[in-house]
Amino acid sequence: SNGSIKKIEVTNSKSDGVDMDFSEFFIKEAKIINSQGDCLDFSYGSYKIEYADLSNCLDKGVSSGEESIVDINKIKINNSNMGLVSKDFSQLYINNAIIKNSDWCLQAYNKKSEFSGGLLNVKNLNCNESINIDDHIKSDYRSKILFENF
Repeated sequence: SNGSIKKIEVTNSKSDGVDMDFSEFFIKEAKIINSQGDCLDFSYGSYKIEYADLSNCLDKGVSSGEESIVDINKIKINNSNMGLVSKDFSQLYINNAIIKNSDWCLQAYNKKSEFSGGLLNVKNLNCNESINIDDHIKSDYRSKILFENF
């Protein structure tokens, strides 16, 4: 599928709030509250998001995997296990992120054996209002997390 979406609102999802695979989409605004899985999950495609407001994501705020390219201009994540995750040959680009009350703000790793690691590029990040950001970031040797304006 491909196209554009003006606004997505999902509340009380029993699994992932939004799960997009093999697609190309521009999303103007996404608001996901109380997801029992990931709030936003992307695989095998190209996705652009202007603004996302995510809260109470049981697993990940944003999961970018399996060769996807995800570009997010502005995102707020509150109360998730993991904030932003890039894995398995995916590329996740973030211009502005505010992440609060999350165990992990950023993760990049290799999950599936047929792939390698992920790339996570963040320009402006407020992570748990923490001075020691290293406590909230994790990547493996196959992945990269890059910072600009940090």
